[in-house]
Amino acid sequence: MATSIWIAKLLGPVLLVAAIPMLTSARDLHEVAREFLKSRVLIYVTGVLVMVGGLAIVNKHNIWITDWPIIITLFGWAMIIGGGARVALPSAVRALSRY
Repeated sequence: MATSIWIAKLLGPVLLVAAIPMLTSARDLHEVAREFLKSRVLIYVTGVLVMVGGLAIVNKHNIWITDWPIIITLFGWAMIIGGGARVALPSAVRALSRY
């Protein structure tokens, strides 16, 4: 459980700060997304970073219990899948976007 709390303390503030522009300046965030999706290099590099983060979480915290720590595990697996998709299929990621 100590690992769960440590990872939650790491991810919580990052997700909170990332949510602020979603609530306060959605128009600016849409422009950032448009610019991001124009660059296959950015899609690829962020895919690698996200996948590494997801692997770090899952390697340390692959806990499948019916309690709140499963959220961290699911988040890690989502990062692996999302990052892997960006690395393996950057053009498909661009095509799937609405920008």
